[in-house]
Amino acid sequence: MSHSNATPPGPFTGRTRALLALAAAVLVVAGWIIAQWMTWSSGPALPELTVGVVHDLVSLIPEAEASEASPHATQRFGLIFETDNRDALAALRVPTGTSLIFRDLPTNGEATLNFACGVAWPEWALGQDSVRFQIEARRETTEGAPAESSAEDADLGHSSGDWELVFNEVLAPAELPLGRQAVQRRVVLADKGSANWSLRFSTRRATGRGEALQWPGFLSPQLVSQGRTRTREEHQVEVAIVTDDLVATFHDASILQESPELPVALSVLDAAKGYSAAGGQRMCIRTAAPSRVAYQLKPQSGAALEFSIGMDTTSGWKQPGDGMRFAVEINGERVWERTLRAPHVEKDRGWKTERIDLARWEGDSIQLDLITEPLESSDHDVGGWANVLLQRHDRVPRLTSSEAPTVLLILVDTLRADRLGVYGNTSGLSPNLDAMARRGLFFEQAQAASSWTWPSTASVLTGVPPNVHGVQDSEHSYLVDAHLTLPELFERAGYTTAGFSSNLLIGRADNFQQGFETFVHTPYASARAMNDRVTAWLDNTEGLARFGYIHYFDPHTPYLPPPGWMLPIPEGIRPESELAPLASQELAAGGEPDQALVDEYRTLLMTQYDSEVRYFDHAFGELLKTLEERGALENCIIAFTSDHGEEFYEHEFFSHGGHLYEETLGVPLWITGYGTATTGPEAPISQGTVSFPVSNQDLLTTLCTLANLPLPESSLPATLRGQPLTALAREASASNDGVPDSGNERPVFGQTWHGHEAGVPGFTEKLSITAGPYKLIHTPASKRSELFDRSAGRSESINLATDPEAQKTLEQLQRTLRAWSHLTETAAQGIQVEENDKSLELLRQMGYVGGDDRDQSND
Repeated sequence: MSHSNATPPGPFTGRTRALLALAAAVLVVAGWIIAQWMTWSSGPALPELTVGVVHDLVSLIPEAEASEASPHATQRFGLIFETDNRDALAALRVPTGTSLIFRDLPTNGEATLNFACGVAWPEWALGQDSVRFQIEARRETTEGAPAESSAEDADLGHSSGDWELVFNEVLAPAELPLGRQAVQRRVVLADKGSANWSLRFSTRRATGRGEALQWPGFLSPQLVSQGRTRTREEHQVEVAIVTDDLVATFHDASILQESPELPVALSVLDAAKGYSAAGGQRMCIRTAAPSRVAYQLKPQSGAALEFSIGMDTTSGWKQPGDGMRFAVEINGERVWERTLRAPHVEKDRGWKTERIDLARWEGDSIQLDLITEPLESSDHDVGGWANVLLQRHDRVPRLTSSEAPTVLLILVDTLRADRLGVYGNTSGLSPNLDAMARRGLFFEQAQAASSWTWPSTASVLTGVPPNVHGVQDSEHSYLVDAHLTLPELFERAGYTTAGFSSNLLIGRADNFQQGFETFVHTPYASARAMNDRVTAWLDNTEGLARFGYIHYFDPHTPYLPPPGWMLPIPEGIRPESELAPLASQELAAGGEPDQALVDEYRTLLMTQYDSEVRYFDHAFGELLKTLEERGALENCIIAFTSDHGEEFYEHEFFSHGGHLYEETLGVPLWITGYGTATTGPEAPISQGTVSFPVSNQDLLTTLCTLANLPLPESSLPATLRGQPLTALAREASASNDGVPDSGNERPVFGQTWHGHEAGVPGFTEKLSITAGPYKLIHTPASKRSELFDRSAGRSESINLATDPEAQKTLEQLQRTLRAWSHLTETAAQGIQVEENDKSLELLRQMGYVGGDDRDQSND
């Protein structure tokens, strides 16, 4: 019998199989058509989006666990940098032989730990022992199963168990770069999968032969991860909407119970003196137990109550009680409570943020009680409720790049306008910046709202003066949620938003992350390191409409560009290590310093500063090239500015913040459009030059107008809300004299609380107004005024305040400045400015506002 390998006949004939194949093909085509129809009907196709998770560990210090050998490891966890004496907004102090643990940090996808390690004042510690910096990690899956990897670290006196040693490096003080005083490091913990991580930071003496270092630590530690979303539903933007601020509406509350010794009141309270990352002064409802404050509310759909609680530390715990219990009741039902024993428990210090879902009471009228109760002994304890907000979270469709332009706001810290070629400098430091400025709308006389970072940057992001947003100094540095920020406005419109900050002060600790879906805070990172982070974001958000805020730190002190970028130091100039101590002693001694020594020091600093400007310009050119290669310039608007300049002893002062002269208040400013962003109905970003004074505080209104976003509803008069710079430029080009409103130039104001004034102890407030060619600087404490005619230049060297011929101008500017101060102080107190307010009318006469002040259009 023969055998055959042929397949036996099946149940289907060849013709039947052909018909089935045809039917399957029809179904595939029909499915494709239906899928395309669904895509077309639901809007443009959206790309995959990478969503990052970032844990700023310094912000989590209050919840960290210190080893038994270091009970005060979190008490003062900073001072890594000699040049910054604030209590470590971005550093973990881990004394030698101790450890600090952070538990249960969720990640999504690749997990990377970015940080720097160093010691304070290494030049003072050359005879001290080297330090071994160690980081251990413990990985658990999202279901809680521990990772398999483990390691032992007997040197630190504890068993690692399931801890894995992921970083182990010895550093000697002499090896650390002066000025930076820390070295940047990066550790990849995992390349995929979701997990919760616990991290343990430790230090110990490397040899035990020398004196133990007192201030080792980890700078700016961040745990960063990424994960992908793919569906259109996941491509929505979640937006937090504040519907009621219970601190701002405290006058509507009922005080049902209060301590007779300390009545309930609105007050500024510091919940963590010496804990800048979790503390700082905030306006709050101050209470001493027992107390009860009641609100009548009607929660909307999706509403939640978010708030922060804390205990006052300003007394220094000299007569502490046992602590306080905070509680929330709704219609008599206790729905939340938490006990803080801040006088005795370190992790209870600082502001603690909580959230209560109000879905149960949606649409109902409720009584919400904020309660404090004493523990065993709380006679001396004072607490506060801060940032008490009624919020809801909405979801809006995410815009694509075909629907809206990409908008980038680039702010370069401490960049003087006069160091750029486009502002007249002939040193050739800034070819890339100059080229960009010349192709856009360029502002010859731009000013910042203040002469140092905190108040100035807050004004750029909120569009209101420093006196209104309240970010004034290190004790008032928290950016409250009451003011809608520029990224929040873009986020509400469906933009994909990201913020990148390399300045220590602009971070989560002071609430500057508002509105940013992605916020990366890496203090002191170089411009190229910042570019790497921006590039990663661009790659992960391709095809989406993006708003990005990039806050570069170069060329802020210390002026140390990367190797190869330092300009030649003029002959005869001594090195900084020798010159700086001499100059500092001379300047601190009072009286008349040695002018030759000061001139030598000034020459050295300006050479180093110019070197940083030159380096940044090159890095910025690389960023523009990256944007072009990735197609991000096909429909893009870029605004460029600085938060302030820098003094080099032009008015007997180095650094910034102390004065309001042109060298610190004058900043670069231009807006450049690329691709279709320059072809709108009114060509909003046409090439041109604006010669009259403007403020970069107006960037919020300007960028919202260019992106066709609605401006926020506000009770503030237009005087304090800003105007679109593009509209002012069009008015100027249409007029005969090159200024808007038929010759009435809009005054520009400046303000600082860090002012230096002879005869006035400590810091003092300074105010300025620039109108046309004149500028007035006024110090309220000393009642001193300086008047300058800037038409012949920007040196501000001749004070005309006592010139009889200038008295009329002086008095007019003084009246206008007083009117503006009155309006800002009124607005800061939450008082509605009346239409017939004399100060408002005076500013109208000066051309500062026009038309109906209650209705400001987008143009």
